[in-house]
Amino acid sequence: ILACGGYAPPDGSTDKCFELDKNLSSWVETQPLPDSPKGGMRSSIIDGKLLISGGSYGPYTTSTLVYENGIFSQGPNMPGEKGYHCQVTVNSTHVFFSGGPFNATFMLDWPKREWIMLEDIPETLMLRPACGLLNNPNGDVEILTALGRFSYIFSLNNLSSVSYTHLRAHETEA
Repeated sequence: ILACGGYAPPDGSTDKCFELDKNLSSWVETQPLPDSPKGGMRSSIIDGKLLISGGSYGPYTTSTLVYENGIFSQGPNMPGEKGYHCQVTVNSTHVFFSGGPFNATFMLDWPKREWIMLEDIPETLMLRPACGLLNNPNGDVEILTALGRFSYIFSLNNLSSVSYTHLRAHETEA
């Protein structure tokens, strides 16, 4: 388990990283983030590596980092700025990105290190959404992205196009 960046009062964002040492049951400081301190980064595992994306240290960023065997390396820059967004591994070769301060939705083809642009969500400010891969009985890839009344199910067709359904919040009577 690796924990990096974030907000550390009173100094603001930090570039420090800590890895959980299971043998000692404690956190050990490791190599810091190689670029500016950031909050709002997201991560997922792809090809046995940790892919860290986006974040903010003032402006939002397009950068990605790859963490493997205790070493950071630069990943492919995203086609749009992201921070406080949704990132989920779709399968062994693709990672999905959506939400954040901008409505761009895209997917990374990891073996090719190429970005696939997908249909944007209509909301331009979907900060800190939760997301997850759904088990669809038809075998289709679906991702739930949720933030209060802005909840969507993205259906990925052959990993090259996307359609989404806006889920309406249930209203309850007092």
